[in-house]
Amino acid sequence: MRAIFRSPALIHLLILAIPVIAIGYTLTTGSPPRAASKPFQNASTACLAIGLGAVLIAVGLRSVQRGKPPDERALELRMSATLVGADLIVDSFSFLLAIASPTVGLVICAFAAAWILICAPPRLRRTRTTSSFVVKSRSDVVFAFLSDSRNQPRWSPEVESVEMLTVEPIGRGTQFRARVRQRQRVWEGVEEIVDYEPDRRFTTRITSGSRPNIDEFTFEPFEGATRVTHRFDFEHSFSSWALGGWLRWPALNRLLMKRRQAAELRIKQILDGDS
Repeated sequence: MRAIFRSPALIHLLILAIPVIAIGYTLTTGSPPRAASKPFQNASTACLAIGLGAVLIAVGLRSVQRGKPPDERALELRMSATLVGADLIVDSFSFLLAIASPTVGLVICAFAAAWILICAPPRLRRTRTTSSFVVKSRSDVVFAFLSDSRNQPRWSPEVESVEMLTVEPIGRGTQFRARVRQRQRVWEGVEEIVDYEPDRRFTTRITSGSRPNIDEFTFEPFEGATRVTHRFDFEHSFSSWALGGWLRWPALNRLLMKRRQAAELRIKQILDGDS
């Protein structure tokens, strides 16, 4: 329940409640459904017009962003406008169908509200990927190499450049700005080290992002070498998840793991002296 009040879900539930309140009020007055046909038709038309307007605004925002570096906040605004438009379109159909059957109108709203409630808890919108690999080098060498993000262009082909924004030495609070190219699009983000245990573990997060994210590397001795475990946690936005973004993530996760495996192989080649 707390997740609902701390997320945009409450706004969408309130929008979906508009026809529910109107249908409920009509039923309590004892009037037959067709007696409210005119106001229900007007309400349906208004909801449809506003809903389509919100969708058109989202399309316009996408056009404005086309050709520009990805902007997470602009993307979230576009998704939110699209979801509001979808809510209002659902309201429109609910009003229209309620003229013939109030139950049908209420059921449509109930299904939409149930989906909003399912998507509300952040824990259900989290993605975690974990992988591990073994490097022949000592843990202090591997730790020093990976904790310095300026080395990323050497082992991650997507990273074009990285600059350190804070002063040496590297530790908790150190920040890096990275320039990354993905699918012909370039974006920049600021990464900060939030936990730093020399030769054992460090974690980072993208401070320029609007959603919780954590990247963690742990190091442990393994048969005279070092086992590195890489864990990535990411929380998807409510709007993108509710609009079906979850359908794309299995394929995207497979692509992420494929790229990670290639990066891990490159790290092994560099540190093991096989490059």
